[in-house]
Amino acid sequence: MPQELVERCELFLSKPLEQETLNEVFHLLKKYDLAAEEERVGRNQVMGKLFII
Repeated sequence: MPQELVERCELFLSKPLEQETLNEVFHLLKKYDLAAEEERVGRNQVMGKLFII
C-alpha cells in the first residue's frame, strides 16, 4: 500500500468510527497483499476517498 495511504489510514482509524465504516475498511484491507495489481489500484482509490482528512 502506498505510504501516503498508510499514513492517512492511521489517522482515519485513530478517530471514533461506526462499525459499518470499520467493516468497510476491514474488507478493503483483507488479503490486500494477495490481490492482483488491478484490484489493489481499485482498493487504493476507494480508500483514498474514504480516508479524507
